[in-house]
Amino acid sequence: MTTYADTLDYSGRATRQRKPRILERDFREHDETTVTLLRGDGYTIEQKTLLVGDWAWELREQAWLHTCWGYNRFVIERKTLADLRDTKRLTNQLFRARRQMAQEQAGGATFFVLLVEHKFDTDIKRKWTDKAIRHAKLSAQFGGVRVTDCGENEIATALDGLFIWSQKSKHEIAEGGV
Repeated sequence: MTTYADTLDYSGRATRQRKPRILERDFREHDETTVTLLRGDGYTIEQKTLLVGDWAWELREQAWLHTCWGYNRFVIERKTLADLRDTKRLTNQLFRARRQMAQEQAGGATFFVLLVEHKFDTDIKRKWTDKAIRHAKLSAQFGGVRVTDCGENEIATALDGLFIWSQKSKHEIAEGGV
C-alpha cells in the first residue's frame, strides 16, 4: 500500500532547496545594523580579515561572471562621500585592490566594486556638486574597478541586490543580445 508520504518528491525537493547565502565582512567594518538586516534576509555573515574590501562572497560556478569572465570572488569596498573626499586614502585602497587583482592566478579572479553610499552631500564646508561626485566615481573606474552607488543607510539592500545580480547565470544587457 502506497501512503501519501511515499508520493511526495523528497529527493527532488532537497535538490531545489535554497543554497546558503554566505557573505564575508571585514572585521574593521562596524555596521551591525546592516548585519542584522542581512541576517533577517537569510544571509550568513562571517567576520574575517579581508585583504581588500569590506564585503565579499564566492561566486557560484553557474554565475555569468564565473562562466564567461572567470571571476570566482565578488568584493565590495563601501565608501561614503566623506571617504570619497579623502582622496589619498581612497587612492591607496584602490591601488591595493588593483595590485591584488593583477597578481591573481587564473581561476582566482576577483570582481571588485566600489559602492558609494550617499543621497546628497550634507557637508557644508566641503560640499561637492552632483557633477563632481559623478566625475569622482568615473575616475575611480580606471584600472578595472567598477563603481555603483546606493542611498544613505541602504547598504543591506545594495548588498542583497549585488549578491543576487552577481550570481545570475545570464546578463542580457552585457551580452549584447547574444
